[in-house]
Amino acid sequence: MTKKINLILLIFLLVSKIAICEAPYMINYQGVARTSTGIAIANKNISIRASILHSNIGGTIVYSEIRNLTTDDVGLFSFKLNGPGATSVTGIFSSINWSNGNKLLQIEIDTNGGSNFINMGTQQLVSVPYAQHSNKADGLTPYGQMSIGAVAGDVIQFDGTNWKAATPSNTFSLPYLISDPNLVSFGITNTSAFGGSAITGKTTANHANATGVKGEATGTSGRGVYGLASNSSSFGVLGQNTSGTAIKGMSTGTNSIGVYGESTNGTGLKGYSNDSGSVAIFGSSLSGTGVKAYSYSGKALEVIGNVKISGGNVAPSEDAILTSDALGNAHWEPNTKVAFRGHAISQALTSGTANNEFNFSFKKVEFLNEEYDLHGDFTPTGANASNSNSSTFVAPVNGIYHFDAAVTLEDNTFFDYLSYSIRLVRKRGSTTSTIAESKIDGSSVGATTTQISADRSLLAGDQIWIEFKQINYSVLSSVLRVEERFNYFTGHLVYQQ
Repeated sequence: MTKKINLILLIFLLVSKIAICEAPYMINYQGVARTSTGIAIANKNISIRASILHSNIGGTIVYSEIRNLTTDDVGLFSFKLNGPGATSVTGIFSSINWSNGNKLLQIEIDTNGGSNFINMGTQQLVSVPYAQHSNKADGLTPYGQMSIGAVAGDVIQFDGTNWKAATPSNTFSLPYLISDPNLVSFGITNTSAFGGSAITGKTTANHANATGVKGEATGTSGRGVYGLASNSSSFGVLGQNTSGTAIKGMSTGTNSIGVYGESTNGTGLKGYSNDSGSVAIFGSSLSGTGVKAYSYSGKALEVIGNVKISGGNVAPSEDAILTSDALGNAHWEPNTKVAFRGHAISQALTSGTANNEFNFSFKKVEFLNEEYDLHGDFTPTGANASNSNSSTFVAPVNGIYHFDAAVTLEDNTFFDYLSYSIRLVRKRGSTTSTIAESKIDGSSVGATTTQISADRSLLAGDQIWIEFKQINYSVLSSVLRVEERFNYFTGHLVYQQ
């Protein structure tokens, strides 16, 4: 068939040849694309839409497919209708009723490889050889040895000399269910150099239980699906996913495994994802283990890149700490950052007495400012009167805390100081107690800095503050120096319990 088609400014010549290939469900098609001057449309990507029409030109399309092809150096292109490589298929080729009316082949082309197709023409398929042969075969009946002893359901079997009727043994029909004690019950080897598939499973039902290939192991150590790769670059089991799940393993037994990967020198299980929303390997468990990794002498799990762990008994939060129980079960714990520093001394009046004035009885030290308070648990007195919450730290969580404090009296040349005492006071509920104390004894007119440092276990809600007293020969009150460098109170959480 030779046909010229006008396409805007170009004219193409398409020479086509149609032949039935060896399998009755494919049709060979070959064409040559040339310009009107005879120049081949060489080495160019084109799109072809081939359609089978019923009855006449313009008739119902019973099958159609689209292919992306590339012409060769002389403009030649070819393909197998209903063969592999189609990018879009409408209809089922094997369901075409060739005996019902005429069938025509319509070819359309887009020389730019897109979807703007131009009709190149339609021709009738005047004969289908296999269908013609079947017309004669329909009338054949068994004779001679093939009919001797035959009963309903028998098959035709060649005994090495003659074709004879035989009882089917383990025939393959659907559904095919059989028990077999052999080591290999069903074996297929694919030798295609083009990457063929020995077994392909596909399901089209939109149902949660629809399964293309299913493997099931009911024994204590069996494998539902087992993949073996003998080369470092090959895969025992490869799952590829465009929008669903590539490989899903499900286990319902106590010690059973949904997906198991093992390697002696390669990769036991590998997952790859190139989309931000996709998942390379996904393991899910209602009560067991979603994904388990084990190594005899190497690394059970090695991660290159970011790691995200979420869910479980405690949801993750910002700066949370991953910890575990005695059995190794990991969970997230909030990382409570607690640290504060109060410094300088408040000189405000409380009941007519300056906050920085001290005598022979213990009195709370009132700090003027705070340098930092990460969790907001310390309240400085500032330029205010003292109260039950001023210059007091409240523990936000149970844990071990560390505290440091220092106070310094003004120098006084009129009397000798006999002692200086500083203590750490805790109020838990309605009970107030001293949890640490430091004292300096000695006669001096010069003030001495008194310090305290202690670690203590606190419960959430415990209140902590600093108290100070001085004793001198003159039995008079004295005041603390107000500078920041002489007086401070700091604390931080060491370990959360």
